[in-house]
Amino acid sequence: MQRLHLALVFLSLTALSGCGTNQQYRAIKQNFDIVFNQPPTAELSWQQIAERESDLLRIRLADSNHAYLSLMVTESGVDKYRSSNNVVFIFQQGRLVRTSGLKDDLVYSEIKQEPLATAFSSSLPAAGVILQDWQSAAGYSLALELNLLGAESFTALGKTVTAIKYTETVRLNEQVVGENLYWFSADGVLLKSIQTLQSEQRQIEILWLSQIHRHAL
Repeated sequence: MQRLHLALVFLSLTALSGCGTNQQYRAIKQNFDIVFNQPPTAELSWQQIAERESDLLRIRLADSNHAYLSLMVTESGVDKYRSSNNVVFIFQQGRLVRTSGLKDDLVYSEIKQEPLATAFSSSLPAAGVILQDWQSAAGYSLALELNLLGAESFTALGKTVTAIKYTETVRLNEQVVGENLYWFSADGVLLKSIQTLQSEQRQIEILWLSQIHRHAL
């Protein structure tokens, strides 16, 4: 698997040439500083996260160091994040649906029924279905079952965060192929997740740092 390094970024020639405002310049300058002016093992502070003009998340694959990803664009409920070494993760309602730049990318997802959308508004367990593929756009049908585990705290950058934890069983042809875990704030905002990346059969931990700062600190 391609090793993910430090800091996430919105740095491209297109972005640089298209900046027409001081606000855009500051956002790019801030991302540049995080990538090039921080030691490789540095953790960002909550003050740095609060001062950013684009949302930030931190990811950690099962056997690798953490990396920061910066929000590039949000459109129709889909969020696109990019790392400093051009790894791209795309999320829909907090669920990882596509990747780019990994050894084995998740190339296709189509959510047929999203249990996360009803986690706070209906009784559990909640069922869902997603089509995913890591070879083409054919799509394997994965059955999802979401259940509430209850209150559980976790630590993020030295802070203890109180959250509500859910577990999600993932099945393919009635065989369990993964488990996803989600931690929500009391007002229903996703703060942390551990999701099975089916293309590589590894779990990935995701800390939604900007959301944690806004909703839990």
